[in-house]
Amino acid sequence: MTIQSTDSAAVKRTRRNAFGYSVSVDADNRMPRLTWFMAAGMLLAGVFAIVGLPPFDLPMPTWAFGVVTPTCGLTRASTALAKGQFGVAWAFNPAAYVLALVAVATAVRFVYGLVTKRWINVSVRPTRLFWVCLGVFVIVWWGN
Repeated sequence: MTIQSTDSAAVKRTRRNAFGYSVSVDADNRMPRLTWFMAAGMLLAGVFAIVGLPPFDLPMPTWAFGVVTPTCGLTRASTALAKGQFGVAWAFNPAAYVLALVAVATAVRFVYGLVTKRWINVSVRPTRLFWVCLGVFVIVWWGN
């Protein structure tokens, strides 16, 4: 006769919301690339704020065909944010504020994980609702 444990701690279930993401607190860091990517971006924005932007343009490949993408101006906007020029950053690309918020949240997550040894992990498995909302967001942002 085999006895199976019904202890709820033995089975870890992930509950996802309508957009397909879940948040968990675990003993291991499952998002190390995000931490390093955001740290590199914040460092680069700081360097650009101190020494200035490179003497050449950094356009997306679509710029050669006259197509402006939603990321146009994001480098200049991030640099303006690092300099504290909030109006200039908004004029270049309002998405820099979203990027800065994610960078700060990532830094807070990293410090929290180092101090408590408990890591806040986000898992995303997009649903149709997620893709529809993302598509609407990009269209509105692109039209801005």
